[in-house]
Amino acid sequence: MNTASLIIACVLALSALAAASDNKCISPPAGVTCPPNSEFQAQQQKGKRSSKTVTGSCVACPAGQYTPARKACCIPCNGIVFTDAAGVTTCTKCPEGSTLYPEPGKPIKGSASSCMCRAGSQASGTHPITGVSGCTECPAGKFNVAPTTSTTACQACPGGSAAPKTGSKSCIVCSKYNLAASADKTACICPAGYYANITVAVTAPVIKRSTKPGGRRLSGLEAGAAAAAAASKATPKPRSSSDDDKYIFPKCVACAASTQNDQANLWPVCCAATYAYNAATKKCDATKCFNGAVLEQGACVCTDGATWNADTLKCECGAVGVTWDAANTKCSCPSNLPWNSVDHTCSCPSGATWIASTGVCDCPTPATWDVATANCVCSGGRSFNNTGCACPLFAPEVDGSCTCPAGATFNTASGTCDCPTPATFDGTTCGCTGGRFFDGASCVCTGGKAFNGTSCACPTFAPEDPSSGDCKCPAGATFNTTSATCDCPAPATWDTNTAACVCTGGKTFDDVAGACACPLFAPEVGGICTCLAGATFNTTSATCDCPAGATFNTTSATCDCPAPATWNGSDKCVCSGGKTFAGSAGTCVCPLDAPEDANGICTCPTQGFTFVEATGTCVCNGTINVDTGVCEP
Repeated sequence: MNTASLIIACVLALSALAAASDNKCISPPAGVTCPPNSEFQAQQQKGKRSSKTVTGSCVACPAGQYTPARKACCIPCNGIVFTDAAGVTTCTKCPEGSTLYPEPGKPIKGSASSCMCRAGSQASGTHPITGVSGCTECPAGKFNVAPTTSTTACQACPGGSAAPKTGSKSCIVCSKYNLAASADKTACICPAGYYANITVAVTAPVIKRSTKPGGRRLSGLEAGAAAAAAASKATPKPRSSSDDDKYIFPKCVACAASTQNDQANLWPVCCAATYAYNAATKKCDATKCFNGAVLEQGACVCTDGATWNADTLKCECGAVGVTWDAANTKCSCPSNLPWNSVDHTCSCPSGATWIASTGVCDCPTPATWDVATANCVCSGGRSFNNTGCACPLFAPEVDGSCTCPAGATFNTASGTCDCPTPATFDGTTCGCTGGRFFDGASCVCTGGKAFNGTSCACPTFAPEDPSSGDCKCPAGATFNTTSATCDCPAPATWDTNTAACVCTGGKTFDDVAGACACPLFAPEVGGICTCLAGATFNTTSATCDCPAGATFNTTSATCDCPAPATWNGSDKCVCSGGKTFAGSAGTCVCPLDAPEDANGICTCPTQGFTFVEATGTCVCNGTINVDTGVCEP
């Protein structure tokens, strides 16, 4: 608003005040009811006589005031005015430590009435009516610059600043006077290499509350950001005179040597490196400890029975071979043996004795101490039994050596018995799997069985008898457990291809009689299977072979000829009507000079010739003309 506008506004306001009289709260006239949180204010113009007619209007209560009853006037409420759905108006007081914001009569554009925690504190919880349920002061090291409803309004002081007190509204800018802030931001202390010469009360630069153009108060996060920005500015501003703004901070003076006071401090003197100021004795008599030692009453103290060596600045365990483990603050024995902090010795396993002069455990002869395993060990596969070396029970000592059961060899490296593969030692003897037994050299199956990778099994041609468990050959043969095959009665032999007993000479094996036999149609004669007259025994097919064209009849044990031919009972097939048997064709045929006629009869084609069936030839009944070859009467 410019100056001219402001003057006009003031003139109009004075005119209005001159025309109006004082307004006062009265009970509303009959028929008038003011809304909750409002009062009836009467109006009376100057220069007019009083009238029974009351004029006025319902005017809302100012911020922070309310009407406890509908006909009452507005009264102050130090809290929140709340009207529920039924129109009941109450005044809910702000929790302790909080104030109404904005303050009554001082509204700020864009702000709603709420109970807010004061600067230097934050809400401990929220409330649906008052906004906050309570307030908690910011702890030392944190601050809050403005009223807030946030439960996280207290922010850590920015780098180089500190808040020594609880409930701080701002942070002291330690860095402006070459001071360091303590790690917890609760104090300004001298940086490393300085000491605190004197302490004086000064007006120090602080992080102030911030506002933005237009008068709007900043939120807690905005105020924190503004505070951080203020802390980084080079130009300090004087603090207020309130108790919160007063702080006594040290005046720091550089030590003579840069190595002195090697940590941020409030010491009144400069201590040498590795020393710290002891406030009780008021001198640098407390050492700064290293190597896992801790400071106790001005001296470095080591744990676990170790002692502090001021010359080497290290803890020492006081025993040969025992080293100090600074990371774990304990004495460490060789081979991870337990340490006895009372006796200052290492505890050896049962049977061994700690030798302080050498820093090792001593074992009874002939056992020796093994650093790697931290145990007494023996040679030759023997084990230590707390008094000496001894062979295992399963391999007693014989002639100075551990001796295993028959077939096994003692392994001095593992201290056990080794068996020939695939046998394994079961603690007593060599054992086998799959039903095999150890014969002193290997795992074998019994009864002619063979190991199939899982168990002992019979050959496929001699399956196992379920009742006896033995391998059983086909009838007539006997299983040979030595050769793992079947034996047949002589002269029969076992044929592995057919898995059966076979005979020679065309004979077959009779599994009932257990012997080789000829077929019934070719009885044995002189040890040879012999067919009846005219047929020859075939040893390959074990049958009788007849002349060409005839077939052997095993039932009648004779040769059969194709009709109309018949077997002559001795050596061939014969035909009637003068015909001859053609074995290749398997039929009866007429001679070439007497072809068969339509009636199947052999007939001589030349005149004068007659066919004689007995001889199967054409015969001239007269005389044959030599010149013509014609049969003449």
